[in-house]
Amino acid sequence: MIKNFILFGMLIVSIPVSVHLLSGTQESAPCTEYAAQFVETESGVTTKCILNREDHAFHCEESRKSYSDTYYYRHWSDFIRERNTFGSTYYTKQVKRMGDETHTFHNRYDSRFRLVRNSSSMLEISWRSWDSRGRPLLGKYDYRHNCLNRDIKVIYNDTEKIIRMISSGGKEISPKGCTKLPVLLLFKFDDRGNLLIKSSAFDNGLITVQQYTIVEYATVCY
Repeated sequence: MIKNFILFGMLIVSIPVSVHLLSGTQESAPCTEYAAQFVETESGVTTKCILNREDHAFHCEESRKSYSDTYYYRHWSDFIRERNTFGSTYYTKQVKRMGDETHTFHNRYDSRFRLVRNSSSMLEISWRSWDSRGRPLLGKYDYRHNCLNRDIKVIYNDTEKIIRMISSGGKEISPKGCTKLPVLLLFKFDDRGNLLIKSSAFDNGLITVQQYTIVEYATVCY
């Protein structure tokens, strides 16, 4: 898994809402420090990330070369802005490569630059409520081959740097299409805004946990 916070970016096959490995710390800071290299504890797979200012893109790639994520911004400085508001997202497009498959996700924002829609050929998420910082709170998503019109709720704990995504309901398109999706996703970040733990809980009681160790940081400033 790569980042995905940047908040609503890696495709989670469960709740298909992306979360960057980077989620931000202080607001209005001129610099940010991100995980340039990290290791998934159980698999030992290493991922390297870099901000490309010329392309206004943030790119992460696994050492096995089978998985990569690239997030594109209007301007690379939006990456710093995104990082420095915990739980926010400002990228406009995500290109995800998984083996031989490539998926492109687009974000649409309103005039206040609040995220209103994530969409791709696989899924669509519509947001209808935001907090005072413009972070999504309530929405619905269609995971088009499995589950439609499913509710999603996001809870931010700014003190403990934890994001919870809760989903429920929906119309099943395939057998148990909605019940295959997790009812809770939890993301725990360090004080620098880098992802440490991702946990998924399902209706049947199954809980999966992924942990990450940051081995190298990079600093970028305006």
